[in-house]
Amino acid sequence: MIEIRNLLNQPLTFQLARQSASLHLSPRERQILRRDEVTAEMRTAASRGFVALANMSEVKHSVTAVTAGDESETPQTEVVEQATDPITKKRR
Repeated sequence: MIEIRNLLNQPLTFQLARQSASLHLSPRERQILRRDEVTAEMRTAASRGFVALANMSEVKHSVTAVTAGDESETPQTEVVEQATDPITKKRR
């Protein structure tokens, strides 16, 4: 399975391989296709930066890596009050 993702802010349309159907992608939309449905037109669009093609195994692996990293590497923030002079109300 291959994921195709529209990287543009406008809709795109592609013909599917071995079918008379077409694929319509809204702006920033993702669709999952069988490997035999990917055409040369889609590969050309990917090489020009209009769409991104990714194997589903790579997509699943990257998603689990990101979610695992989010939990363990949550940035710790602390509030630090700056000292002010009580008479002039200016920061030191």
